[in-house]
Amino acid sequence: NIILSQLLNELAAFVPEKNAAYEMANRSVDTISFAEAHRRLDERYHRLVKMAGELGTPDERARHLRDVELAYLSNRLLLLSDEDYQHQRDPNEDKRYMALINDINPDDTAYIQRGLTDMFVRSKIPFSVMQEATVGSYGEAYLNAVDAHVHNPHVRSFLMEGLVGAILGQMPANEVESFWAVVKAKAAPEIVQKYQHVVDAQRATKPGVKCPDITFSDAEGKKHHLSDYFGKVLYIDLWATWCKPCLAEIPALAAQVEHYKNDNRVQFISISLDKSRAAWLTRLQKDRPQWLQFNANDEENTVISAAFSVMSIPRFILIAADGTVLDAEAFRPSDKDFQKKLEGLLQ
Repeated sequence: NIILSQLLNELAAFVPEKNAAYEMANRSVDTISFAEAHRRLDERYHRLVKMAGELGTPDERARHLRDVELAYLSNRLLLLSDEDYQHQRDPNEDKRYMALINDINPDDTAYIQRGLTDMFVRSKIPFSVMQEATVGSYGEAYLNAVDAHVHNPHVRSFLMEGLVGAILGQMPANEVESFWAVVKAKAAPEIVQKYQHVVDAQRATKPGVKCPDITFSDAEGKKHHLSDYFGKVLYIDLWATWCKPCLAEIPALAAQVEHYKNDNRVQFISISLDKSRAAWLTRLQKDRPQWLQFNANDEENTVISAAFSVMSIPRFILIAADGTVLDAEAFRPSDKDFQKKLEGLLQ
């Protein structure tokens, strides 16, 4: 048990000692050369192999040795790709990198660990697409690569479902139709069915479409309709007290509210999606924001999330004075060009 505990702890921390994520986490830059990073990785790998070989039963040893080998393969690929990107090289043209990629069996579910199957799929996407593609075109390329190179239904569904959810959560409305056509052609029916409502919501909130008249309540519990505030451009902030990125935007939002406080063309509205109304009220008492604050109950939250295809927060929405959608995924308050972008819409 001591050996197993040590092995699992070391395996959890087994990452290359030179890559962007490692250096950011450790607040270090260019501490060692790539050659030294490879040497240290090999050294740690051999120590892990020795520890796994000292475990009790043959089955235990085999299982943990496989985990070590998969982690080692992933780390070598990460280190090589990081080296290639830093030197502005295409990893897919690096013989060392592609030799390791060819060791991955994309139909073996074991390679899902450490993102190995994902690395294999991305190696089949042209470097130019990886660098320059829009969100939608990258998603299409990824789905086509899975369809061409992965045949195990379980692995295909795992990769495609993860990709579709991630892409739809950040895709501009004007790219949805092309991407969704590829999803329907390549993905399993259950994936299409799972995300159809998201696409329907994005279609229903394209610029120029009449905005859903959602409801919410103020701090006194009075019900309001969004249409009550039509007549001005509405900048809507969907947030929650438990959402750290949401809270990080509040100071910037407060500054924008202050800047536009005498401008009758625009109205700022924050709608909390907190399940705990008490937590929301406590936050309001602490911050005392100087713009309209509302809370959506569970039922209203469901309606808002479905109507605007809200898959993550913070989310910012712009509604025109006539009640039509300007932008269902608008720029953040912290955007350095916020005022320039908003002025363009107000004019």
